[in-house]
Order: sequence, then C-alpha cells, then structure tokens
Amino acid sequence: MSLPTIVNITQFTGDEFTMDVTVSFDPSQEVTSLAGGTATFKAKPKTGATFTGSATIDVPNNRVRASAAPGSFVKGVYDIEVVVTIGGKPKTLVAGTMNVKQSL
Repeated sequence: MSLPTIVNITQFTGDEFTMDVTVSFDPSQEVTSLAGGTATFKAKPKTGATFTGSATIDVPNNRVRASAAPGSFVKGVYDIEVVVTIGGKPKTLVAGTMNVKQSL
C-alpha cells in the first residue's frame, strides 16, 4: 500500500455519499491483501463532532467502499479520511477535504 490519496470533494446535503478506493499492493511487502482487515470512514467538521460512516472491504477486488446515507452531512467543510487496518497496523488510504453545499 502506498501513500494516502489526497482528495478535495464537493458533496451536497441531500445526497448519498459513496467513495470506492482500489488498493494495490507491492508483492514484496508484508501485507499483500485486504483479507482480515477492517476499514473506517470518518468526517470531521471544522467545529463539532466527528461523523463515522460505513466502510466495507471487498477482498477479491482489493477495494474499500466508504459511504454515508443521504442527508448525513450538513453544510460545511469537513476533514475526511478512509483508514484500513490489517494485522493491527492502520494505514490511511484517503485523506482530504469535503465541502458540503446546500442541496437546491
């Protein structure tokens, strides 16, 4: 697994949020699969409590899906991250900013 992907996302208040992250592995490294791992998706507004969404692992496709139901986010700017933990070692896959705008 490589360095985290840095993102700057625009989201709307009434929309469902879904992000698929494909993970590649260096076969010479200790970790070569998502098998046995866990994943988390968190979004922290500039003020207020951290939101924890859903994060699932698709082992055969080396993919992590982060998601949140429609209406999960109010207007504002959030720091977001998707983290996978394998063998007790956390690795940030995605980090960045999500700008949530009011839906029309």
